[in-house]
Amino acid sequence: MEVVEVFVWVTTISTFLVQLMGIDICFKIYKKGSTGDISAFPFIANFTAASLWLRYGILQSLGMLILTNTFGVLLNFVYLMLFYYFTSKKIHFIRTIFINMTFIFSVLYYVKYQQIELKLAASHLGKVCALLSILAYGAPLASLKVVMHTKTTECLSFPYIFMNFVVALEWVIYGRILNDIYVQLPNFLGFCLAVIQLALFCKYPSKSTSLDRTITVTA
Repeated sequence: MEVVEVFVWVTTISTFLVQLMGIDICFKIYKKGSTGDISAFPFIANFTAASLWLRYGILQSLGMLILTNTFGVLLNFVYLMLFYYFTSKKIHFIRTIFINMTFIFSVLYYVKYQQIELKLAASHLGKVCALLSILAYGAPLASLKVVMHTKTTECLSFPYIFMNFVVALEWVIYGRILNDIYVQLPNFLGFCLAVIQLALFCKYPSKSTSLDRTITVTA
């Protein structure tokens, strides 16, 4: 087996592991019986990014993107269903999901019916996917205000952010192998965002062993 093939599988497995870390958050929500202060934004951002990256992978015939993002779509759908069940703000959640799904289907409609040239369609979709991946990587920063106010990183998940750091670097290398700027750029920025988030743990160390976290998933 060639080195590149081994690297592809390592990156795929690492991506799966990052996505599965959301189970810990869902388990804590289940134990508390409420979503509490946990934001749905990371789940929504990851679901959206995975949905459109899946379409991009199909357009470009990239098996690794298809595999990882099919898994990401299904898993984040489950996370969202559980979040809906336990949130007390169901109307707001439904409204947000409706807006999000409208966006997804609008992009997919444009790619399939409004842009006949495949190369141009892939280019436009790649730009959208890149932006969404950056938002997904930066999702934990939605808790930055809480971190600055409490002077603690208890609302952040160090293992998850560290894995994002590792996986983003792996995807940058994979994007380089493909020579695909839409894979390289967002993951490079995601790598930088992960560094910033990790720096918060140095400046504001956790004051307890609480496992109530906020999360995101790579694309």
